[in-house]
Amino acid sequence: MKCPNCEFINIDGARFCNNCGCALNSQFDNGETDISSYYTQRQNVESQKNNYAVRNQPQKKSNKLKVWLIILIVLGALLTLSAFMSLSGINSSKKSQTSESESEITDTSKIVYDKNGIQITYKGIENSYGITTSLKFLIENNNSTKYTVQTADVTIDGFTYSTIMSASIAANKKTSDSIVIMDSDFEENGTSYDKIKTAEIDLTIWSDSNMLEHIKDTITFTIQ
Repeated sequence: MKCPNCEFINIDGARFCNNCGCALNSQFDNGETDISSYYTQRQNVESQKNNYAVRNQPQKKSNKLKVWLIILIVLGALLTLSAFMSLSGINSSKKSQTSESESEITDTSKIVYDKNGIQITYKGIENSYGITTSLKFLIENNNSTKYTVQTADVTIDGFTYSTIMSASIAANKKTSDSIVIMDSDFEENGTSYDKIKTAEIDLTIWSDSNMLEHIKDTITFTIQ
């Protein structure tokens, strides 16, 4: 309905102009201007406008929060991936260093004892993490009964080291064993595992079928 005063287009059935307040019909059923009806109508219209504005208001704050949330999630994922790759690199480096330490083996295989059906082959020297050094042996029992091969102290380049190796080998079998020496013991004697040259080892060998009869012998060989 068009206002005759300001020409504002009002909703159909409106009694007063929502722009200027002019009565769209000067007389009502009771013959008087109903001011209270005007204000009631005006309030209803304003309420409708407000409801419409609220329903159609752009969700700017909500959208901003969503954008920041997405950014934080992406950054968190990137940081997690970076940390994982860094940790993997460290672990790979440690494994590589460990493998290098474990692979410090000098293989100088040689038979150092071959008597009484017992054959002992020196397989080389191995250093583990700069802490211990092992003289590695392969012991073969070619007898028909079980034998035990045992060592006590070992002399290396004139210095005696307290250590022991004891291996029990079934008949016609072989086994691997080692004499282990602490690297700190080498340091006390002014040397290191990569400088030692000659070893002298006392052997005690016996058969389980005759444990009272021991075979004693000494082997001397070049370490590396």
